[in-house]
Amino acid sequence: MPWAPASGFSLYPAHGDTLGKLLEYADSAMYQIKRSGKNGYQIHAAGAAGA
Repeated sequence: MPWAPASGFSLYPAHGDTLGKLLEYADSAMYQIKRSGKNGYQIHAAGAAGA
């Protein structure tokens, strides 16, 4: 199985002001890039599902 890294990011304070909210959004962004079938990174988009 090939290795395909994926990372998700959220930015303080644009996406939240608590650690829990920032981690939630970063996790959501990571799974968004994984679902796309690509390796890479995704930054949380304000207004995205789960936002």
